[in-house]
Amino acid sequence: MIFSWLTQCWGVRLKEPALALPGTGGDCVAAHDIMHVVQILSINDEGALIKVRTVAGEERSVYSSLPELKLMRGMETAVEKFRKNLPPDFESSACHNGNNENYRNGRKIIDNPETVEWVATYQGIEHARGKYLVWAEVDVTQRVKVIFTSVGAYSQCPGAVAAIPHCHRDTFKQYQKMEESGPRQPARETVDGYKLIKHIQDDVYVGDRQIQGAGLSGDDRKVTIKLEARDTDAPSLEREVENLLSFSGEIGFPLVERYGTQDGYRFMVCRLAGPTLEDLLEWCRAFSLKTVFLLAEQLISRVEVIHRRSFIHGGIRPGAFALDTIKALNQVTLVEVAGLITEHPRRNDARYFDLEGLTLMLIYMCRRLAPWEGLQIDLTKTLYEDILRQMEDTRAEVLCEGLPRAFKVCLEYVKFPDHTNEPDYNYLRQLFRSAFDENRLLRDGVFDWIAYKNWNSQQGCSLPVAGITGEVGSKRLSGEDVRRERNAQADLLYQAKEACVSIAKADKADWTAAASAHLELTRRYIDIWDLAQHPEIPTDLRRWPEGHQLQEKVWQIGIEPCLKLLEAGLPHTRNLMTGFLHRTFILLTVFVEKAPQYEEKCARYLLGLSKWGMEHDPHGSWAGVHSRWGESAGDVLEASVPC
Repeated sequence: MIFSWLTQCWGVRLKEPALALPGTGGDCVAAHDIMHVVQILSINDEGALIKVRTVAGEERSVYSSLPELKLMRGMETAVEKFRKNLPPDFESSACHNGNNENYRNGRKIIDNPETVEWVATYQGIEHARGKYLVWAEVDVTQRVKVIFTSVGAYSQCPGAVAAIPHCHRDTFKQYQKMEESGPRQPARETVDGYKLIKHIQDDVYVGDRQIQGAGLSGDDRKVTIKLEARDTDAPSLEREVENLLSFSGEIGFPLVERYGTQDGYRFMVCRLAGPTLEDLLEWCRAFSLKTVFLLAEQLISRVEVIHRRSFIHGGIRPGAFALDTIKALNQVTLVEVAGLITEHPRRNDARYFDLEGLTLMLIYMCRRLAPWEGLQIDLTKTLYEDILRQMEDTRAEVLCEGLPRAFKVCLEYVKFPDHTNEPDYNYLRQLFRSAFDENRLLRDGVFDWIAYKNWNSQQGCSLPVAGITGEVGSKRLSGEDVRRERNAQADLLYQAKEACVSIAKADKADWTAAASAHLELTRRYIDIWDLAQHPEIPTDLRRWPEGHQLQEKVWQIGIEPCLKLLEAGLPHTRNLMTGFLHRTFILLTVFVEKAPQYEEKCARYLLGLSKWGMEHDPHGSWAGVHSRWGESAGDVLEASVPC
C-alpha cells in the first residue's frame, strides 16, 4: 500500500488517509496521458490527489490510483518534495487537503492573526491550492494546533518569527517573498470578452472564449492571455505585440487575436500553445534521431524567418519552442518572442550564433541520456544554460562522436562561417533530410511522443520504453495498413459531412454547432489530404484526394459556408468567428509545411481567411496574413477566392 511504499522509499510515516476517493477533488487520469507530476497535494493508501502537466501542456489537479502513480514521470521528485513539507506531527494531523473534514477536525484554520495570543511552535509550510499554508501550535485560550492560511497572517502573530528555528528561517523568508510578490490580479475576471480561467505563471493566464451554448470544444475555445500593468517599471508587452505582429502569417508563429488596454492593464491574446520541447524532453527523457531530424527541419525554418524579419533570437533553448495543439500537434511554434533583438544591418555574425545555438540544442536533445566523454555532467539534472556553456567549449569531434554526420557538418558550418554571406538555410535543411535515408528512417512525421502514446495505449504501459523509437522509426507500413487507415478516415469524413448537412437544413441556425461541425469537417479533409503524402502510400491512394477534389472542398464545403453562416449572426458570433478563423489558419499552415507542393492552393485559402479576418476581426493580425500569403499566391488569387 502507499504508506508502506512511502516508508520504504522515503521514510514517510502516515497513519490516516489523506485523500477522499475520486469525485471529491480531481478527475481520474491514466499515466500515459501525463507528461510529469508537478506536485502531490494529498495522499492515502489508495491513491493521491496530484497536480500534473498533461501531454497537451495543461496543468490539472487529478486523482491517480497507486499503480498509475508509480509509473508517472517525476513522481519521485514530487514525493520527495511532499515529504520535506510535512510538519513534524503529520501522523496526528490527518491530511493536507483543506476540504477534507479530517483535516479541519485535526487542526483549526486561522486567517485572522488577532485571534492568536502567542505562537508556541512553528511546524512547517507548504504551497497548496494557490496559497501558502503554515503549520504551528499557538496559544488562544489554550494550546492548539492550527494552520494559517497565509504567511502574512502567521507573521503578524506575537512570537511568530522567534518560533521559527534558525535552520528554517531562510526557507520561510523565501516563501514570504514569493507570497508578497505574487502576480497582480486584474480588476476583472474577463479581458475583452475572454474569461480568465487559470493562472499559468507571472501575468500569463489561460483564457476561454465567451461563447454561448455548446460552442467550440476543448482547445478550440482556449487562448493564452498575457497581462502587464500599465505603470510597470519595465514594460515589455508592447514590444512583444509588435514582434508578433511582424511575424503575422508566418508558419510556426502565434497570431495575435487581440491586444489593447483595460482596467489599468495592457493585454495580448494569442492561441494556446501545447507543451514546450523542454516539457517533452522531461517526458521522453531524450529524443530519437528520427524525432531530432524532424524537429531540425522546422527549427531551421523558424530561425530563418526570425532572421528574414531582421531579428536575432539570442537565447535558443528547448523552452523557447512549443508544439501546437489538436491537429497541429507536430508543428513547432516559437513561444518566446519578447527577447528578440533587432539585427545589425551589416553583420551576419549573430545569425550564425543563433544557428550554432540551434545545432547544439539538437545535439543535446539526442544525447541527453548518453553524455559523451569530456562533458562530465548529468544532462537530466543540470540547467540547460550551464550545459550549453560547456558544449560551446567542447570540440565538434567530441560533441558529435557516434552521431550521424549531419550534426558535425552542420556544427562546423555555423561555427566557422564566411561572415560576408548569409547562412544557407536550405543547405542546412537538406543535411537533415538526407539523414533520413542515410540512417534508414522513415520521414513520415511520427514523433517520439506520438509513438510512445500509441505504443503505451496498445501495451498498457505508461512511460517511454527503451528501444521503441528505433523500432517505430524504421517501421514500414503495408499496403493493407494504409488502405485500412484510408477507409477509416473516409468514414469519419462522411460522418462530418452529414453533420454539416444536417445543421444547414435545420430551421433555426445553430451557430455554435455549425462552427464545431465545420471545423471537424475541415480537419477530416486535411487528414485524408495528409495521408496521401505518406512516403509509402500506394500510387492509387496517393491520387485519391485529387480525384475526389478534396483540396477544393476544404474551402468550398469546409470553411466558406461556415464563415457565411457566422457572418449572418454577427455581432453575437464575434468570438466564434475569431476562433474559427484562427483554428483553420493553423490547420492550413500545418499542411503547407508538410506538403509544400500544394502551397499555392493553400495560399488561396489563407488569403481568403485574411480577407474575412480584416473585415470582421480588424483588431487581429489579419492584415499581416494577407500581406504574407498575397505575396506567395500571386495575382491569380483575386479571382480564385470568393469573399
